[in-house]
Amino acid sequence: MDYSEVTYWIRQVNGKYKIGLSLVDDMKGDITILEIRDVGEIASGETFVQVETSKAVSELFSPVTGKIIEINEKLLAGPQSLKYSDEKENWIAILENVSEEELAG
Repeated sequence: MDYSEVTYWIRQVNGKYKIGLSLVDDMKGDITILEIRDVGEIASGETFVQVETSKAVSELFSPVTGKIIEINEKLLAGPQSLKYSDEKENWIAILENVSEEELAG
């Protein structure tokens, strides 16, 4: 899967933003390693997630500027969960101070 083909979903929850991936089924092979950017500031276009499958390694870039305040530790332990369609399980991170202009654009 090419990073340019990645589509994120973003849900507002209590003034914060939960972010996950759509179209994960298109990733080739089983997800073997998942690395998520540490808690802290992130700018749109910076590396957000690195996904390693049995076929390829992909860097995925942040769709928005903000501050990562929580990452989904369950995904790190079981990266295959990223392929689930359940947004309660497959979210990547929660951000605050997200640029409203980027969300609208």
